[in-house]
Amino acid sequence: MTKNLTEKDILGWDVYNWSGALKYWETVLNSNKTLECMELGANKGGLSLWLASKGHNVLCNDIRPVSEEVIQYHKQFNYKGKISYESFDAVDIPYENKMDIIILKSVLGGVGRDGKSERIEDAIHKIHKALKPGGLFLFAENLKATKFHSFFRRNFVHWAKDWNYMKKTDFEKYMSVFSKTEIRTTGFLGAFGFNEGSKTFLGKVDSIGFNSLPGNMHYIIYGHAIK
Repeated sequence: MTKNLTEKDILGWDVYNWSGALKYWETVLNSNKTLECMELGANKGGLSLWLASKGHNVLCNDIRPVSEEVIQYHKQFNYKGKISYESFDAVDIPYENKMDIIILKSVLGGVGRDGKSERIEDAIHKIHKALKPGGLFLFAENLKATKFHSFFRRNFVHWAKDWNYMKKTDFEKYMSVFSKTEIRTTGFLGAFGFNEGSKTFLGKVDSIGFNSLPGNMHYIIYGHAIK
């Protein structure tokens, strides 16, 4: 018996606040052709499932070999495309002019952990190189946001201490290699939730007014770029 793919399956965590990226990508990804795609830093491969459900062929990548548990998890879903698996670092993508789409969620901050921002810039250049001319880079990443966000992460989010939270202006600079980039930001209070329920509640409060704050105060950046 196959499972229906949900936003939780696709996005994994903080679903309400990151779902804006998914809705946006739906408007950008409009093709009746079978596309060659790659998800970087896949973890459980939710974005791979999303693309494969649309009939595309997806290379599901992580820095470590994708586990048999994740592969079996994917088999629970019904999708028209194909998913293959490969492991390599985002700064060592072994492809050139190969992919129609490269997609990631909350990956680059880990690539550049411990303040190694040059690795983030290098990964973006390797993504650009791996795309075909006219190919799409679909991204959703964590932003540094405000001092309150930095304090909260430093004191209450155990894995955040070495994460490289980018400034919006830095990300825009890294993306200048692409011919066209469209960027959106969202989320303020949602970052302070301790579990999925509180993140959802705070995200709904954000949607009432806080999402209209300047982009450099938001904690999520998403959009697309064209090679």
